[in-house]
Amino acid sequence: MTDALRVGSKFLWGRIVAHARATQVATEAELVDIASELWLMHDEFVQAMTAGYRTEYSRALLGRQQERLGLVYGLLTARGQEAASPWAAVDRLGLPRTGGFVVVAAQAAGRETALGRMPLPRIEPELGDRGLLSAWVMAGGVQLGIVSTAAPDWQLQLRDAAADAAPTVGVSPVEPDYGRIGQSVRLARTALAAADPGTLCFFGDAPVPMSAAGSPEVSGPVVDAVLGGLLAAPETERDALLETLTQWFASDGTVADVATRMWVHQNTVRNRLRRVASLTAREVGRPREAAELYLALTAFRQRGN
Repeated sequence: MTDALRVGSKFLWGRIVAHARATQVATEAELVDIASELWLMHDEFVQAMTAGYRTEYSRALLGRQQERLGLVYGLLTARGQEAASPWAAVDRLGLPRTGGFVVVAAQAAGRETALGRMPLPRIEPELGDRGLLSAWVMAGGVQLGIVSTAAPDWQLQLRDAAADAAPTVGVSPVEPDYGRIGQSVRLARTALAAADPGTLCFFGDAPVPMSAAGSPEVSGPVVDAVLGGLLAAPETERDALLETLTQWFASDGTVADVATRMWVHQNTVRNRLRRVASLTAREVGRPREAAELYLALTAFRQRGN
């Protein structure tokens, strides 16, 4: 369009000059003034045209973005036509029908996602650069995404793409059927709830935290039944015992490692573990009772988050 305007202005200027010189109706000095006015008009017209084009382009782009967000939201929340016929939405989003997909749920570390702000603002183009097609939307304070798993190294690429932002991320198992995307969303949210703040958790990586996060109506009473006596202890003692128990499991049950991590004497660790046993009726040295303590401790930490 700007080329056409430039050609038209040049043609008009040529005709004006030719007419002025043939009829002597304007001097050379007057032609200079006319040229200035002509090119000023040309510039103003180009600027107005460019501004109008940008406005319409922005409106069209915003419309396409809103349409895309609506499609993704409909797919992931099982609402609208997308819930009944997901394949049409998948095609319009440009996602491959084959190769499987995962749902990803992301939240800012510390669960402090700002309203409307995506924890992974550049994840879609970054995954695209790595050969992974995806689509994302914010839903209820959590950024949800559908990521194609057609590439063999999709797990590594997803982890690398999310690393810079350092959010908390949960990833569902691979699912080949878009008709089951609702279950994938639930599993991704479960993985998110089970993940430690600032980490990425693939579903199945941590079975015990996943189990605790997946059944909050069950894990809550488990916490009360197993840790009730410990949680009723005075705050200072309670916090020390909980931290000792946490470090015990993190150290694979090695007293010396726990003492080093907590900067205390090994006998202090042993005394605290005996105190845990007296308050919970469960000893860390017995596998079944240790498993109950670990499950309850994990559920308690998730409830606190």
